[in-house]
Amino acid sequence: MPVIGNQGWFEYGGRLGFRITKGWVADLFLNGTAGPQPIGNTLHGGVGLRISY
Repeated sequence: MPVIGNQGWFEYGGRLGFRITKGWVADLFLNGTAGPQPIGNTLHGGVGLRISY
């Protein structure tokens, strides 16, 4: 989609980590954008598990 004129948008995100045991961390995260089309408003989230040994 062609863009006419100046376009601007904002990206944001965050992550929280919770230590379960020594070497195990659970993560919750959110990432998103805010702005006009074609970028638009989006929101993505998820969970993760980090293991170190």
